[in-house]
Amino acid sequence: VDDNKAVFGAEAAGLIRAQILQFQEHMASQQIPAGGSLAKRLFSA
Repeated sequence: VDDNKAVFGAEAAGLIRAQILQFQEHMASQQIPAGGSLAKRLFSA
């Protein structure tokens, strides 16, 4: 379910997965590995 409690299917999950992959690739291009200590510091607020 999404943040509005609406069920979403495989297509929506695929779109989300694709966005996450784009973020991870951009972070890697900036020498910030996803899940690494720098990424954790950047995203913990």
